[in-house]
Amino acid sequence: MRAFIALPIDSVTTTKLNTAVSLLKKQAWSNHIRWFPASNYHVTIQFLGSRLETNKVNEIVNSIDNWSISESIPSSRIKISGITLFPSEQSAHTIVASIQLDDFLVHIASLIENQLKSIGLMKSQQDFRPHISLGRIEGQTDLTSLTIPAELAYFKNTWLNIDSVILYQSELTQTSPIYTPLKTIYLHPKS
Repeated sequence: MRAFIALPIDSVTTTKLNTAVSLLKKQAWSNHIRWFPASNYHVTIQFLGSRLETNKVNEIVNSIDNWSISESIPSSRIKISGITLFPSEQSAHTIVASIQLDDFLVHIASLIENQLKSIGLMKSQQDFRPHISLGRIEGQTDLTSLTIPAELAYFKNTWLNIDSVILYQSELTQTSPIYTPLKTIYLHPKS
């Protein structure tokens, strides 16, 4: 089973991202992108693997209630910096809305990593670079043709409200993955 832990995207941010994607779809290169449905938008905190055994996923689900995340982390907001190519312009495979890495994200990622370690799951080898995937670039696309319009490359004041963390199951299909929430951790309201 494929599974990951992520931050869901609120409806206001989804609307803003949909507006940005509509503008991106007007670019000459947009037919080289497989655009993801807005229902799939999320910020991955930890990818757990593509071949997890069901009993390991059940162990994660059962252990989540004992995690200290909901008590120790208040709801917050994180800044969306703009639209960019990921992981870099030279070796891009995805168009993303990049997220500014801040203390909140570092703290929540560290807490989740420690909880997963306690049940035998190790941290991903990749550096944590928070983002929201918007579309997958086709393999033979000339990356130099993918120019993000200036008004989308940098967002001045776009924030994502975070009030929960979700364990998702991911099922790959021919069109786009299907994400099923397995367990939600609600963060306590900011006082």
